[in-house]
Amino acid sequence: MTSEPTDLIEVPPEDMLGEAMLALNPRQRKFVCALSVFGGDIQKAYAYAGYDTKTPGALQAASSRLHTNEKVIEAIREETMRRLGTTQLMAVSTIAELASPLHNPDKTLRLKAAKDILDRVGLAGVTTHNIVVKDERTTANILEAIRALTSDRTVPVQIIEQPKPAQLQDVIEAEFDDGIPDELRDLL
Repeated sequence: MTSEPTDLIEVPPEDMLGEAMLALNPRQRKFVCALSVFGGDIQKAYAYAGYDTKTPGALQAASSRLHTNEKVIEAIREETMRRLGTTQLMAVSTIAELASPLHNPDKTLRLKAAKDILDRVGLAGVTTHNIVVKDERTTANILEAIRALTSDRTVPVQIIEQPKPAQLQDVIEAEFDDGIPDELRDLL
């Protein structure tokens, strides 16, 4: 069923396993370890772990059920952190090297790669986006735009200009008639 190199799937000895992995049975542990080799493909990992895969529908349902089991989810987190622990150190080391005055010419690509690694192991930085939309048109400009947009409509639009309160910014109210007779509207 698989074309991936399954010899890369290795369940560590029990003395190297964390609490969450130890709480699983041997097939569940094999499933968790196979996930990384199969790129997160839960059905391939399920089959590799030795579970029944005779019918596609049953395979899909059973693998999904196993993948959403709380104990398995916790073991996946634990095993991912165990496997990526050294990767975090490499990413931090790369960032430190790039911060030095003797950085190499590929610093932008290497820095992005290091940030991507940190992001994927749960050490992402905080990103803030402030978006300000400022419409500097006057009420008259906006009303003219509305008139231009509605001038070719078969439904008449009536714009009612009202004086604005001093504490509020420009407020535009508009009314329109959808052209449906009252008798017909009552039926709708």
